[in-house]
Amino acid sequence: MTDISYPTPDYLSLPCQPEHWLIEGIVTIGGAFSMFGAPKVGKSYLALQLAGAVAGEADQWMDFNVKSTGLVLYVQLDMPRSLWQREHLTIMRHAGYTLESVLHMDRQTLGEAWPLNIFDDEAQDLLAGEVALYQPSLVIIDTLRRVFRGDENDSDTMQRALDTLQKTVAPAALGVVGHSKKPNMDTGSDVIHDQRGSTAVPGAVDTLIQCRKRSLGLAGRAIEEQIIKTERTPYLWQRREVDLDAHIKVVLEDHALTSLRERARALAERTGRTEEACRSLLRRKR
Repeated sequence: MTDISYPTPDYLSLPCQPEHWLIEGIVTIGGAFSMFGAPKVGKSYLALQLAGAVAGEADQWMDFNVKSTGLVLYVQLDMPRSLWQREHLTIMRHAGYTLESVLHMDRQTLGEAWPLNIFDDEAQDLLAGEVALYQPSLVIIDTLRRVFRGDENDSDTMQRALDTLQKTVAPAALGVVGHSKKPNMDTGSDVIHDQRGSTAVPGAVDTLIQCRKRSLGLAGRAIEEQIIKTERTPYLWQRREVDLDAHIKVVLEDHALTSLRERARALAERTGRTEEACRSLLRRKR
């Protein structure tokens, strides 16, 4: 029987990828991420930008460095082909993304295999066959709810769906696009808990990307929870430039803020950084 557990010195000598990232801090080689947000907020445009970056058309995605590139398989099941071609791919190409190294699968290309249910052996074989044939570095499912049957609020069902998808597309990384819960007016936005469906999702992926109207919420195993201010021009997402020194000056001169904690919180709200990061910035400035 082959060994499946190793002492630490032996484990550290086992082979692994020389590079850990497709996009540093965001997409791990062979890992998984979830991108979610309200309807019509622009999730698919952002996902296509990410696909283009992994396919080698940009050095960065939202200022995160692209470390490794390869083919991307984009499984788009949320809209008719005509809309996807006209409203997304054509617009992306006009914006400078040729997406020539992005492969597309839709309802029509699936033929009799649509609707897709990843719990069925036939669906697993079909998707695994495409991965084996083209060997993509990343497979994006848009949207997650379109590839399985069952209650998305059930933890066991959602965990099974994500586990099955990851096993099926391996060794490629997996990206899933989904929707946010209805906003909670009392607690506000929360990257960890705002994805619609089961609480199994945050634990099953490496990175969470929450799409908002003017910002992105990020959290993951290799990146602390943070908010990035964004803008659209008009369809492409980009990081909004923030005059950090000016915001720090305003916060330090605000006499209503009487403690470092209050100042850090105010700076975090202004810049989209975490309170801890803002606390460090304020300490250095003082």
